[in-house]
Amino acid sequence: MQHFVDWCNHEHRQRAIRFVAPAHPHAGQDTAILEKRRQLYQLAGQRYPA
Repeated sequence: MQHFVDWCNHEHRQRAIRFVAPAHPHAGQDTAILEKRRQLYQLAGQRYPA
């Protein structure tokens, strides 16, 4: 059971919290993750505008 709880909290990306793991907001890591994701999507949009 502990393996499942660890997976849920540290690896599984939750839709309700913008596809980050629940441990990320608690550790203050979600802001950096979401900013990197935004930059990646922006770059992809520039490279492949269609």
